[in-house]
Amino acid sequence: MALAASAFEASFTVLDQGAQEGDRLAWRREYLTASPQRYPNLAQVAPSLAEIDEEDQFETAIGLFLDGVELRAQRARGEGNELTAN
Repeated sequence: MALAASAFEASFTVLDQGAQEGDRLAWRREYLTASPQRYPNLAQVAPSLAEIDEEDQFETAIGLFLDGVELRAQRARGEGNELTAN
């Protein structure tokens, strides 16, 4: 996970300033033009996504990854079965 994020950041960093900003603007545009009917949750938060930076994305991704590892460990120990009972 960390290696992939580092590789992505390295490839982004070598772009010139114009290309970096163009990439960021493209992502913002894609979020803002997503169909609210098909992606209602995305449409609701799309204006806020522009404020999220690469560090926030990395921390969120690592957090989700570690939560998944923890959940699998709990299941392997027989804990947390109330999560899978529903």
